[in-house]
Amino acid sequence: MAERDRNVRFVFVGGCERSGTSLVQKILLSHGRVAGGPEFVFTGRVAELYRWMSGSYPESYSSRIEAFYDRQELASAFRDFYSGFFARLLARKPDALYISEKTPSNIFAAPELLRIFPDSLFVHVIRDGRDVLASHRDVRRRFEGASTERYNRASFKPWRVCARWNRAIDKHFELAEDEALEGRVFTLGYEDLVRDPEPRLRGLFGFLGLEPEARAMTPETITAEETGVPIDGFWMTEEIYGRGFDTGRIGRWRRSLPLVSRLLSGLLMARNLRRAGYRTGAFQVSAARALHSSARALGARRLAGAL
Repeated sequence: MAERDRNVRFVFVGGCERSGTSLVQKILLSHGRVAGGPEFVFTGRVAELYRWMSGSYPESYSSRIEAFYDRQELASAFRDFYSGFFARLLARKPDALYISEKTPSNIFAAPELLRIFPDSLFVHVIRDGRDVLASHRDVRRRFEGASTERYNRASFKPWRVCARWNRAIDKHFELAEDEALEGRVFTLGYEDLVRDPEPRLRGLFGFLGLEPEARAMTPETITAEETGVPIDGFWMTEEIYGRGFDTGRIGRWRRSLPLVSRLLSGLLMARNLRRAGYRTGAFQVSAARALHSSARALGARRLAGAL
């Protein structure tokens, strides 16, 4: 059954990967009124196609497009197309009022998704970028330990992870400044959630117009079988999925990142760390300046290749 037939709304969850989006999705799907499943990896592609098809064209080209659709018809066609893929998930939860689609890269497709679905909502999960980098390092080690070729080594380079985190934070502020999206985007800090979950969960479910259910406070009891999230042993493991609100994951970068990676992230993320409310400290500022001098002397690419 299509989303429009049951008056079910989409809530999209996104944020830089390794920011806690899976934890938030697990909590959302534990609610009886929220349906969902694993990441629908084509969401970004659908949004990209919509962005291209709804863009501005030369007048001579626009006349041809108008023979097929106007903007309203285009959005309607995309709603029908995209919603149809979630019929199976809805069938498993007949009382659902929301479909939660969590893919980290949704943050970059948020403007298009919110335009296609004018009654949809967006949850952006933000985490300290240095801990995001530390978590990527863990994933890379799991891939390397399995001697598998199933991952893109270059994407785990610290400077690339820093760049993706910065893009996600930049998009956060872009969304915040868009008056047309006021009231439709909820920002959830990972650290706030795990340190003091009760008020954060009230805020999250209140954003959806729902009351939190008891299981939201014990995410370690929510199984992957219930939510349909695959345990691949690399990005997601049984141990990770079984965690509750673990404050020990906060600030791990201080003890788990190599010195050069700490310095590099301090340089590349410094501005957005401060914008997002994270402390950088005098040491990181001075370290960032030192790294900047080193990078100029050695060449940024040579330095990144050594990490």
